[in-house]
Amino acid sequence: MKRVSGIPRTLSKSAERELRALAAMSDDDIDLSDAPEITDWSSAIMGKFYVPRKTPLTIRIDVDVLAWLRSKGAGYQTRLNRILREAMLVEKPLRVIGSKRPRKKFRQIESRASGRKRATTG
Repeated sequence: MKRVSGIPRTLSKSAERELRALAAMSDDDIDLSDAPEITDWSSAIMGKFYVPRKTPLTIRIDVDVLAWLRSKGAGYQTRLNRILREAMLVEKPLRVIGSKRPRKKFRQIESRASGRKRATTG
């Protein structure tokens, strides 16, 4: 069995048989006693397992700023990333995944608010 990124390309015969058996069962016949349904999501933590992609970057920082970041101990790059992310979120809060803001409409409203004529492409 060949694997792509740790995922099998094809299922084993026993796995196929098990999936066919599950598909043939009604929802009421499936035993969920070992995994009860969660109905109260009030204590759920959103984004707990979200790990943003990172990219290497060469950046020029003032010597005193870098000294201050490093003076706080190990993890100065993570600290710098956190500071930048907090500043970014103040300026531009993250949108809810799946929602799409109509970019063109936003630019038209922005143009009317500033009193200047702008191109509304995009």
